[in-house]
Amino acid sequence: LGIACHARPSDAPAIGYGTAGFRTSADVLDNVMYRMGLLAAIRSKALGGQMVGVMITASHNPEKDNGVKLVEPMGEMLPQDWEAHATRLANTADEDLASVLDELGNELGVDLGSPSSVAIGRDTRNSSDKLAMAVADGVGALRPSSTRSVGVVTTPQLHYTVRCEADPSYGIPSLTGYEEKLVTAFRNLLACGKSSPRRYRPTISVDCANGVGSVALKSMVPKLSSAGLNVSLANVHGSAGKLNEGCGADFVKTKQ
Repeated sequence: LGIACHARPSDAPAIGYGTAGFRTSADVLDNVMYRMGLLAAIRSKALGGQMVGVMITASHNPEKDNGVKLVEPMGEMLPQDWEAHATRLANTADEDLASVLDELGNELGVDLGSPSSVAIGRDTRNSSDKLAMAVADGVGALRPSSTRSVGVVTTPQLHYTVRCEADPSYGIPSLTGYEEKLVTAFRNLLACGKSSPRRYRPTISVDCANGVGSVALKSMVPKLSSAGLNVSLANVHGSAGKLNEGCGADFVKTKQ
């Protein structure tokens, strides 16, 4: 299975998959990411080869943390009954991994030799590139399989891309398609109120928490400006500040 490069230490702490997926110190996640690549491939195979997404992020957590969550073909979260499979795989000893995969295939009625397709997105954390490669290695271990890197994206951007692959009528499965869909929706919203008196200042300031949100928004600012919205960004990725440290929505919520 190629687990030599992503071995699980014998003293690795137990970890559980919840609503936010797995989220903990990035230092202990390499083997977990590899196994989530395996799980994403199995989930895709169970769904007839439809694309499944894997997002590498720990959202509001400090820079030293990271995490992973799976995305369904229509953009939903992983079904709750599959969370137990994620937890089982993540905590299986290396020597038992092959047999557990076979057991899962039999229990779920999944042909592990059928095709799978997985899209991988990641945030701006220093650990995310390496962890994304571990996911890709896991997907590749269950051939035939294909992997698409969506790159550095927000979680909604990955959900959108995966949804468009399953439902082309929803939009174009690209970051440009995501931007166009949102900007068009914003234009339509403004058009609805043209005939009604309203108080509206077309200006917004966004605290990007020194993270991936600024990467997505920087590309959208000119399009939003042309639609009539003036956007200013604070705490952008690449500035002197640290991710989620003294900034961002969670900081405001907990410290205000």
